[in-house]
Amino acid sequence: MTPAGPSRTAQRVPWILFLVELVITSAVVGVLSGVLVAQLTLIPGAIFGEYDGIFTWAAGLGVTGAVEIGATVLVFFATGLIVGILGLPIRLIGPVRRAWLGNGEVTLAGVAAGVVLILVAYLLGTWSRIRLEQHAYDVFTPHPWLLLVGWLLLALSLSLLVWPARWLPRHARAWWAETQLTKGGFTTAIPPL
Repeated sequence: MTPAGPSRTAQRVPWILFLVELVITSAVVGVLSGVLVAQLTLIPGAIFGEYDGIFTWAAGLGVTGAVEIGATVLVFFATGLIVGILGLPIRLIGPVRRAWLGNGEVTLAGVAAGVVLILVAYLLGTWSRIRLEQHAYDVFTPHPWLLLVGWLLLALSLSLLVWPARWLPRHARAWWAETQLTKGGFTTAIPPL
């Protein structure tokens, strides 16, 4: 391989990493957005109870479905915008970027912490009773702040997900340290295994 080969490959790594993170984050946050919106807006007891015929039931389901799809898209894009803005300094500021790329365990811990916070938000959620026309229905609402923090932490960690350099084979770890973690004399140290 020519000397230009490894450096050319090293220049592609940030773009490849960005595209992989984009696909993973979009898939996970997209599915979770749909699940979250459906859980927060769907009232199972009200699906059949508020309609006086099959046509009003079908129209009601169509309107509800359209609102849920719109809300899902809104949650998805709002999450992407917030996470994109929060992740920009990490990607663009050299020393911060090298620290991030050298410590992928932080992103894995962020994913785990985000999932735990979302689960705790649902465990600490509350039931309330709402009234629609002639009927009252029980509705479950997760803890809003824990859900928001867990949601954003999960999305941010997924958008910055990096495999920990310490877990790479020795030759891959050396290449990663040489091409991605050094710039202008600054090196993020990765201890050998």
